[in-house]
Amino acid sequence: MQVIYIDELFLFNAAVDGLLLFSAEKLCGLRTSPVRNAGAAVLGGGYAAAARLVPGGLPALPVVRIAMAAVLVLLACGIRPGRRLVRCTAVFLMAGALLGGTSIAVAALGYGIGRGQIALPGSSTSILLFGGAGAMLCATGFSGTMLHSPENYAALTVTYGGRQAGCSALLDSGNTLRDPLSGTPVIIAEKEALAGLWDRELERTIAAYPAPEELLAALADTPHAGRFRLVFCSTALGSGMLAAFRPDCAALDGREVKALIAISEKPLGEGGRFHALAGPQVWEEARK
Repeated sequence: MQVIYIDELFLFNAAVDGLLLFSAEKLCGLRTSPVRNAGAAVLGGGYAAAARLVPGGLPALPVVRIAMAAVLVLLACGIRPGRRLVRCTAVFLMAGALLGGTSIAVAALGYGIGRGQIALPGSSTSILLFGGAGAMLCATGFSGTMLHSPENYAALTVTYGGRQAGCSALLDSGNTLRDPLSGTPVIIAEKEALAGLWDRELERTIAAYPAPEELLAALADTPHAGRFRLVFCSTALGSGMLAAFRPDCAALDGREVKALIAISEKPLGEGGRFHALAGPQVWEEARK
């Protein structure tokens, strides 16, 4: 009779789920949050333990497993239900299938096949090792390759005070940020990508006051006061205020769009693939 320890089952599945979620996020080009990943991994470990304890086998049904995978991805990535969630869930499930199949194959090659069954001593260790290797590979070599196709990028051009700066922007379906006063959509761009827009005085001011509230206070008695404002931004990694400004012109792939530009102190895209995030409304306006 096979003896299964629930605590070991929980810890093992939580660790594997954490590795798979990290890999799926990297493949999908999503920003990772250790706290959200840990919470989702714990939930996954609890589900695996419950599947062994609940009679009737309901938690083990394929439809229940798929639904739980979607819940884990939703919790870890913080993305809204929709096509993007379906794709990320599919990547998560495929990564799990690949990991399990690879581990079983390696165990079979290493320990042989006896009495018509594959002997799998040490298979848990091999799964964790292969999972960790796969996560590192996804982080270093394949980040963002699954969902960020070329049609999801555009060249962002921003003009302010006669100066111009440009960078690559990504369509982010989760960016529904709007100016609370006018309802104008907001494009989030990295601070470094906008460096060419400012004159020397404004550049020094922006560099001296990284906190949005302090920057707005410093600009209160300057000609720029009417162009800058605060907008509230909430992401998977947290929430807070961003300093945003009204440009002379903003364009995606040469097509002018009506939007404010919010300044992000942190990098938006890993690997330098993009430096700005444009929401669906701005994207649709540029594609008309």
